Amino acid sequence: MRKLLVCYLISLFSLCLLSGCHRQELPHSALLYADSLIELYPDSTLLYLQNLDVSSFSESDKIYYRLLLTQATDKNYLPLLPCDSLVDVALDYYDEGDGLLRAKALLYKSRIQQSMQMPKEAMENCFEGLKELGDSPKELRLKSMFYEDLGGIYQSQSIEDKALDMFRLSYHCDSLLNDEKLLKYSLVNIGWQYAILGNVEFAQEYLHKSLQIALRQNDSLFIYNTYHRLSINSEHTDSAFAYIRLACQYRTDKVDSIGLFLSLGKLFLDKNELDSAELYLKRVFSSSDFNRQILASYSLSELEKERGNYEQAFNYRSFYGEHIDSIVSLHKMPEVERLAYKYESKLEMLKERVKTQDIIQYAVSLVLILFLLFLLIIQRIHRSKKIARLKSENYIAGLNEKIALQAANIECSKKELIKLQLTQKQNKEEIALKEQEIQKMINEKAGLRNCFFKQTPIYKKIEVLKNQENFGSKEAQVLLYDEHILLKDTLFQIYAEYVNYLKSTFPKLAENDYIYLCLKLCDLDDQTMAYCYGNINKQMVVQRRSRLKGKMEVIS
Repeated sequence: MRKLLVCYLISLFSLCLLSGCHRQELPHSALLYADSLIELYPDSTLLYLQNLDVSSFSESDKIYYRLLLTQATDKNYLPLLPCDSLVDVALDYYDEGDGLLRAKALLYKSRIQQSMQMPKEAMENCFEGLKELGDSPKELRLKSMFYEDLGGIYQSQSIEDKALDMFRLSYHCDSLLNDEKLLKYSLVNIGWQYAILGNVEFAQEYLHKSLQIALRQNDSLFIYNTYHRLSINSEHTDSAFAYIRLACQYRTDKVDSIGLFLSLGKLFLDKNELDSAELYLKRVFSSSDFNRQILASYSLSELEKERGNYEQAFNYRSFYGEHIDSIVSLHKMPEVERLAYKYESKLEMLKERVKTQDIIQYAVSLVLILFLLFLLIIQRIHRSKKIARLKSENYIAGLNEKIALQAANIECSKKELIKLQLTQKQNKEEIALKEQEIQKMINEKAGLRNCFFKQTPIYKKIEVLKNQENFGSKEAQVLLYDEHILLKDTLFQIYAEYVNYLKSTFPKLAENDYIYLCLKLCDLDDQTMAYCYGNINKQMVVQRRSRLKGKMEVIS
């Protein structure tokens, strides 16, 4: 049996060398050069690949070339649909388990399907691609892209919670890579998803985090887009205008000015500055962006209604009503064009299959491998039976020893139990005294913790807020964002033991819940605690206390 196994291993190794030639050979140097530049210089790489002659390349290099060409097209934000046949050839070539290259092909196939309004098929390919990936840096980068795309698909289908989960997974992959260039996109995706969910506080937090990274990198286009999103997410018109002004400081040639004009028009309309609103909205309405023309027509209708021009308002509203449905239909590809690309893809795949000359060799190799695997399985079955019998005998012997040992332990424990029962009555009073002493020390420890917290600078700031003249009014001062962070860090350090207890006992609690419960130990009133959260309305504290009842079994 051992000789048979040796023959099997030698044969299998030889077959692997033969069959692995086209999959594991190093790519052509020209392709490696393009791959090394594609992230930093996508436009130059695309031009280089388009002018590259690959007629003499091996089959695997041609497949790799098609993937690189598709990747460069995507990096340059060009339509991927013309690359559909290239991706299909790669998917036909790479088998399940081929890893990174097959995952790349699945990624671009899913993006093509998204552009074709096929969310279900795109989602299936994303999940298939994730199965191919491990935890190397390149694979983590690709994982992040898959999760980001899945988040976008869920978002387009209004499955908001799932979208947020996918964006968080994308952020997790990017954080493992520790690449701020990637992290800013993950953060802005999470922030915008929170904005869609109506959670303004978290939306602002994540958008500001992504903005800080972009400011360090001086990424003008990203900074502009983030400030624009912050303006859209702002609850107050003045804040929205402030963000718009900051966005304008980072305008470049690549900026979507029509989107900016639309936002400004709506903001001026909210402030009832009709002339300014009309200026920007009409610039949108006279642009070539049909989708935004439709949105601008609605705001222009409201504007003319405010002025009393009801006939003009009716004309704008009619234009809006007639064309709003086309916003969706404009993004859908005609069925004929979709089928054309499908047939082109099948034709390309047929040509590639005709060029393949080693199909017969693979068939023979497969038969031989199956025969050798059959022999190996027989040997493993025989060996497994022998090992199982030995393990069973050892297991039974071990059980007998444990049974005897347990019997002795039971007798010993019975004797100790009788002794404990005899001395239990004598120890009750001592136990009660000890419990009182321990409770006293616990109370003293809690008091010392409160005293220590009251000596911190942030508590002194809280006392100032508590004793301010405008206490409870709209002009009252509150803790700023940085001060709130300092308060959280101080409480979590001083009351670390209490916070750890809350985390382990009530896993549904959030960080702001821990802060509330720690402040509750200091007997602060609701209004003062509202100031600690940066809010002048103590109703938010009452609401938080109400929500805590659903998260905790007992609350004092």
